Amino acid sequence: TVLFQNTHSSVTNGDEVMRVQFSGDNDCTGGHFINFFDSGGDIGRINCTSASAVAYVTSSDQRLKENIVDITTPITKLKALKPKSFNFIKTPSITQDGFIAHELADVVPIAVSGEKDATKVIDTYDEDGEVNGTETVIDSQGVDTSFVVPLLVGALQEAIARIEALENP
Repeated sequence: TVLFQNTHSSVTNGDEVMRVQFSGDNDCTGGHFINFFDSGGDIGRINCTSASAVAYVTSSDQRLKENIVDITTPITKLKALKPKSFNFIKTPSITQDGFIAHELADVVPIAVSGEKDATKVIDTYDEDGEVNGTETVIDSQGVDTSFVVPLLVGALQEAIARIEALENP
């Protein structure tokens, strides 16, 4: 385990905790900033896709997959999603759109990490960095909305097919 920590009392625009940089090249197109592997091989990476863009890539090669079928009833699944507007408690003045993790898990479980209402016990430290007790904190769920995109595309394709059938009986 590695901890990278900015110990400033407040964060200002442009503060960094870690920088990954190709030195001596002002166009890293094709380079991989970070590769992720498990014992079975490559599972994803952060790529440099141009002189000013990165891509967060999950392995998707057909040779790594089996039982490939079209998504069934994408419109029904799409209608089951419950998008919300909200603000985080820490930033009450910033309203954003998204999902509540445990609600999204009902429709697209792979998009959600963690368990609903989970907690964990962590060590607490004194000023000298010594453990002085424990505390129970929220073990929050997370969402990766990129897993919703195939459902959106499938639902749109289904809707387009229905519209075209009505326009061209």
